[in-house]
Amino acid sequence: MHKIKSSIAAIAAVCCVSSFVTAQEYQILLTRPNKVGDKFDISSEGYELNKIVATINGETADNSQETIGIEFQGSIQVLAIDSNKVPSKVSITIGKLIKIQDESRTPFIRQEVKTPLLAKGTIVNASVVSDKEVFTVDNTPVSEDIQKLLSMVITLGKGRATDNDIFGSAVPRKVGDTWEINREKAAEGVSEAELRVDKDDIEGTTTLKDVVTVDGTKCLNINAQLKVKNISPPMPSGIVIKKATVRANFSGAFPVDTSIDRLSEHQETTTSIVAENAAGQDSRAITIETTIKQVVTTKYSYKK
Repeated sequence: MHKIKSSIAAIAAVCCVSSFVTAQEYQILLTRPNKVGDKFDISSEGYELNKIVATINGETADNSQETIGIEFQGSIQVLAIDSNKVPSKVSITIGKLIKIQDESRTPFIRQEVKTPLLAKGTIVNASVVSDKEVFTVDNTPVSEDIQKLLSMVITLGKGRATDNDIFGSAVPRKVGDTWEINREKAAEGVSEAELRVDKDDIEGTTTLKDVVTVDGTKCLNINAQLKVKNISPPMPSGIVIKKATVRANFSGAFPVDTSIDRLSEHQETTTSIVAENAAGQDSRAITIETTIKQVVTTKYSYKK
């Protein structure tokens, strides 16, 4: 009987400890303050797929796609921050910047061509001009290819809503908790000079999935989903949008110690647009379906 009682007591103690660990609450802080002079290293890889299907009077006129990938390593120094203490101007010392072009001629045999675009040690300055990231080397704008690729992995603060404003939580959360995103802040964050989004067209949630250890640091594994409908990107004259949506999934490892910034993040964004010629513009029925999918994974390490 004594052994049975001891076993029951031990089980009860384990259950209490387990309950405590499970119920532990954590501060959710997705945007951590930066300061001028901060330095960190990043490594990223990803790709962007662009697919276009065009029909004229119901018959396919174009069915093409292009995939461009990136491998990137660099050291970042913060030169300026915005009102949210997010880097708004940085210096990037290139470790490697490689463009990956898919030149497969058949779906059964993949053929990737890797092209280095900048030499190791090249210093690139990044800043915000007209609400977009602009990259220069020796005060000269980089090529279109380099601009496109760096824009996939470098995002600067523009003084608008932050990740924390949109996906964060004002109250502590425990593992398994899911909460609604801030739609008003999401509309502010998504909108740009030529693209306006209404908060009623946005929905999404954030989840604290679990607690993980990354490079010896205890981190919150946080996932978020976002869907935006009725977006209105600029279109050529005579073309009207019938349907346009954006779907995005984000995840990241955010240290429990909020003095340390995120250690990794992964994002997948898919933009789908269906457009057609406006009435009276052409006697033919023209429909254009465009899909843009971007997938990027980034890891960070911080210098003392």
